[in-house]
Amino acid sequence: MNIGTIHQIPINETTAYLAGVIVGDGHIFGSHKSNVTKSKDYRITVEVIDLEFLKVFESLIKSIISTKSTIRERKVIRGNRKQLYYFQFRNKSFYYFLTSTLKIPSGKKSSSVIVPLQIYSSLKLQKFFLAGLFDTDGGIRGKTLGFTSASKDLIKDVSKILLNLK
Repeated sequence: MNIGTIHQIPINETTAYLAGVIVGDGHIFGSHKSNVTKSKDYRITVEVIDLEFLKVFESLIKSIISTKSTIRERKVIRGNRKQLYYFQFRNKSFYYFLTSTLKIPSGKKSSSVIVPLQIYSSLKLQKFFLAGLFDTDGGIRGKTLGFTSASKDLIKDVSKILLNLK
């Protein structure tokens, strides 16, 4: 049995940005590695089309935790759609940082995610979280700012932060 130490990961600009990316286009697995051992799977994945963006994300993750994981190409053929790339890693400390500290749900989260309460502690954290979120699920659409999410509460939270930031 592998009982690893859980290291505290601080909430700072980098981790706020990473949390925004994971809320946007990430997945925190809520399953177990095996039905026999019932050991938790601490797997986290981000899947995007933009390979250069994913390289930056990989670099930021590796500045926080130690992992040998690398970016991979999705092998599934998607018709005329662009190639997908993903970065998948397992880290118990980062998993608990996301799920326990920031309360980001594991498993299917798209309609239940919100801006973590700790992000509201400073304007700087709010800006970095939004940057991660908008790098994945938002952008400029015409002359306006656009953002897409299945979570109505996340949309309300983002709108509140944007109004507060003017």
